[in-house]
Amino acid sequence: MLRSTCLFLMATFVLAGCATSSGQSKNTAPPQAKGEEIPALGQLSVKNLPAGSCGLLLWTIKNNEPRLIMRAVVGGDAMTVLDGVQTALYLNGVGGDQLYGVNAKQRFVGTVDNELGTEQITVGFTGEFGQKFQSGVYIEQGVVSITGEDGWERITPTAGIAGCRP
Repeated sequence: MLRSTCLFLMATFVLAGCATSSGQSKNTAPPQAKGEEIPALGQLSVKNLPAGSCGLLLWTIKNNEPRLIMRAVVGGDAMTVLDGVQTALYLNGVGGDQLYGVNAKQRFVGTVDNELGTEQITVGFTGEFGQKFQSGVYIEQGVVSITGEDGWERITPTAGIAGCRP
């Protein structure tokens, strides 16, 4: 008897939860850029840091394949690929811990061209330094965020390495 009463109460709560509605419709569509859509991150063709430099390489996963999406050289600029076009990024601010000349928080600016003209973007990187290896350290729990002039934002989880290339 106790068992059937408990099952009845559980079923009632589950069905009541399914039937409850706040009466408000939530718009889950992502914000749109000035153009048709938010620029898509692509894969960089340059896979290394220049010899004798230090910097940051960041990957994400797409279709179960790692893709190099950002490269930043200490004392230089960064690059990424947006909508199939290699895009130069210029360092605008840093923060957080620093290893091998690479900060755990970085902000870059750049421009992208879309059907309505040229738009300035801000690219932010935040990550945590993980296990060290010879001449470098793994980047864990990284995030690259790209923000447009009108407030659209694309957030991409990343991992990578920071270090120096002999």
